[in-house]
Amino acid sequence: VDRDLAELTGQRPHMGMFGGRGQDNPFETRRDEYIALADVRGQILTEQQNNTATAGPALAAARLQSAGDGPFSVGPRAAGPRWRVLVQPATVNGNPVLLVRGISLSDVQAATRRLVMVELVVGLATLGLLGFVAHLLVRTSLRPLESVETTAAAIAAGDLSRRVPEGDPRTEVGRLSGALNGMLAQIEAAFRDRERSEAAARASEDRMRRFVADASHELRTPLTSIRGFAELF
Repeated sequence: VDRDLAELTGQRPHMGMFGGRGQDNPFETRRDEYIALADVRGQILTEQQNNTATAGPALAAARLQSAGDGPFSVGPRAAGPRWRVLVQPATVNGNPVLLVRGISLSDVQAATRRLVMVELVVGLATLGLLGFVAHLLVRTSLRPLESVETTAAAIAAGDLSRRVPEGDPRTEVGRLSGALNGMLAQIEAAFRDRERSEAAARASEDRMRRFVADASHELRTPLTSIRGFAELF
């Protein structure tokens, strides 16, 4: 826009250059453009505008003190497009004047709005697609945990021989399955040792009971005889 603003007119400014659209018309585009000559106090001397550039005079005149500072952007007080304005000093018939050129930024603003809408729509669609893909990936990667849950339920019911299906050791779930299987093997071995220890204790207790019963039976007859002799004596 600044380049187009600088190239808006290459003619030597004069008071009659803006007489009408058919006479020395400086505009070559169909967008909103504005050209004017103003005195050093900011009063517009002559002007010409293309299309509906009605806001150009007021916007340009409001910033004539910025002459020579390069292009600047100004906005209307009411709702409407912003303008890019360039004010440069010039000379007409030996009198110092200011050449005011302005281009409406309505096309730029419209393109920016369209770009923002496209980015929002595409961004939301991309986020939705990424969320869906992430959901599928998470469900697929965590699916082995369902077998872990099933195995844990079977072990809780008393089946200590159950094991978790081995997974890829390069994944977290695979490493977890290997660790769980190792832990379950140790737990099963501990339970088997406990069962053997309890069985040995019960067998020892049974042998002790049988020994006491046999000893009681074997001792009953001599003790009875000793008791009889004792009573006789």
